[in-house]
Amino acid sequence: MTNIKSLIIMYIITFAVLGCVTPEQVRQQMISKCTSYGFKLNTPEFSNCLMQLDQMKAASEQKEQSCLAASGFVMGETYFRCMGGMR
Repeated sequence: MTNIKSLIIMYIITFAVLGCVTPEQVRQQMISKCTSYGFKLNTPEFSNCLMQLDQMKAASEQKEQSCLAASGFVMGETYFRCMGGMR
């Protein structure tokens, strides 16, 4: 029973945290990341960095969705494996 409670709490925390990040905040994080790599704002290299980060994010989301769909959206270990957690 304790494991189930722990999983439920983990789900709640995970979705609360994920739900708190707006698209604007995600974009700002991407801008910060590209800036930290040394790219200057409003340059083709900076735009390319943003595009690559966006493509990686989209690919990661697609992979998670495909994994979850293949698992029948089963919660538990399969869910965490799909989301990059347990192996």
